[in-house]
Amino acid sequence: MPIIITEAYFPKLLENPQEANDWVRQTLMELECLDDEGILAERLLFPVNVNSNHWILIELNIKDQTYWPYDPFSPAHPSSSDIVAAELIANAFSEEFAFISIFSFVTILPCAEGWF
Repeated sequence: MPIIITEAYFPKLLENPQEANDWVRQTLMELECLDDEGILAERLLFPVNVNSNHWILIELNIKDQTYWPYDPFSPAHPSSSDIVAAELIANAFSEEFAFISIFSFVTILPCAEGWF
């Protein structure tokens, strides 16, 4: 089951990355989705408000260490700004939670593979 992270995460990540990641770490621990082994959830979902006028959803697939930005106007072809937002979140998680490798951008629409 995916864990939805609050829409407040991305603006906080831009403003104060360590505070944003500390908050997510605490939230995951409270949800019992984080222990000494790492993040127990397979997927994390991040709603992101782009330019204060458009919402996208960024998925981090923890198991596969991939990410994908879902844009309702263009689900199969995210914009470069959507990809940049997703990369910021993926890189922050890679660093904060010491993943062996950096998350990779999925080049095939995840829905086509039955992720949802």
